[in-house]
Amino acid sequence: MKILILNCSPVRIGATGKICSLIAEGLSETHEVKQVCIDDYSFAFCTGCRLCHETGKCVLKEDGADQLAKEMEKAEAIVCVSPSYWADVPGQFKAFIDRMTLYSNTHDPHASLGDSKLGFSAVLRTGSSRKECERLQETISHFYSHLDILSLAGVSMTEVENREDVDKYANELEAFVRTIKNVLAEAVRIRRIAAFEKLYDDLKKAVERNDVSDHTEEIMKKLSAYYETDWKEDFEADESGRIPQKMKRGVLSEDGLYDLLEAYEEQRS
Repeated sequence: MKILILNCSPVRIGATGKICSLIAEGLSETHEVKQVCIDDYSFAFCTGCRLCHETGKCVLKEDGADQLAKEMEKAEAIVCVSPSYWADVPGQFKAFIDRMTLYSNTHDPHASLGDSKLGFSAVLRTGSSRKECERLQETISHFYSHLDILSLAGVSMTEVENREDVDKYANELEAFVRTIKNVLAEAVRIRRIAAFEKLYDDLKKAVERNDVSDHTEEIMKKLSAYYETDWKEDFEADESGRIPQKMKRGVLSEDGLYDLLEAYEEQRS
């Protein structure tokens, strides 16, 4: 599997760079890994013109932001590694996030990086409070969600001032790499669950609005077929801990899907 590791810090060889290298080393035995740094790319700021909301295209001349987006498009899994700069991601990475608005699923039409990429995150800060790390994790997860990247696992590190401080997190980073490997081994299943989770949400909304239409019928048929075939296997995989805890999976609740299908049948009749 192709994995892109993005150093979100403008410092290539600092603590963040060392974490990127350790993750890459652990994954490269079994996967094709590419490391890049946000500072490798020169790009203009988003102007906020919002034309991409109408066209799905950026009016700016092609630059480093487009090049980095192409690297993300080629990857099947993405690992963002970010330090905390004033309690959030570095400005260079935030500027890149802004430039990715043309890919945001909050409007149509929009550009696409491809379906169901797998997303992971590692964050670090110099202070001791983990609350700041949580904010970084939320920023990256938010970024992933609007690009239809599944945010699946992360690791947080505090009191990291320099490269040497990374060493005390050797066990946590090894565990993080193992988690990524385990998730990648279940990639087909995870993507399937994500696809049916979306259909599950769509049918729930349709039931709430009493929507019985050809489109809703198609959703119901797909969910019914899933319940009769792969659902039990996916449910058992979840019960055995093989599905990442961060992943949304209401469709795998023991009675949730069955009850929803019953509710739709009652509504239809």
